[in-house]
Amino acid sequence: GLVQNRHGRIIRTFTTKSGLPSDTILSLFEDRSGSLWIGTPAGLSVLSGRVLRTYTTKDGLPDDSVFALAAQGDGKLWIGTHSGLASLHHGRITVYGTKDGLIDKYIKCLRLTRSGDLWVGTNDGGLFRFIDGHFQPYRQQQGVGSNSIWAIYEDSRRTVWLGTADSGLSMLANGKSIMYSK
Repeated sequence: GLVQNRHGRIIRTFTTKSGLPSDTILSLFEDRSGSLWIGTPAGLSVLSGRVLRTYTTKDGLPDDSVFALAAQGDGKLWIGTHSGLASLHHGRITVYGTKDGLIDKYIKCLRLTRSGDLWVGTNDGGLFRFIDGHFQPYRQQQGVGSNSIWAIYEDSRRTVWLGTADSGLSMLANGKSIMYSK
């Protein structure tokens, strides 16, 4: 479940008994309005004040397992699932997949950079950058250390760092990839 803690004291606890679709939490994200988005294996919930609402495949998500979340400045929420990527904007869900250039639909992580680029890490299909409605791949063939990207981070110099499942740490700078491994 989810526990709200303030100054070392438990304020509230959320479980399936209080409306969450699962007691297993896979991802968390707070948007600019202060709403908390909660990714679970059984759907995506949003907690706004005391109101909890859940989105599932019945609402248009590609899968109920939500592993990664990121939001743009305009309020668009990106949702990484076991079976594809979706966005939620003004109550409308749009699904992205192989037709848009994603080789692997199992999304492990998301990162929106300061320049507004969306980076998508997949379980075994590599890294993708969302540009003009399509995904540009960055895979081992393009010099990325691994096709299993499980973490993405942008540092203060706008260098993109990649945590992989099997090849350590890589970084992308000036269009080149550098691996840091054993």
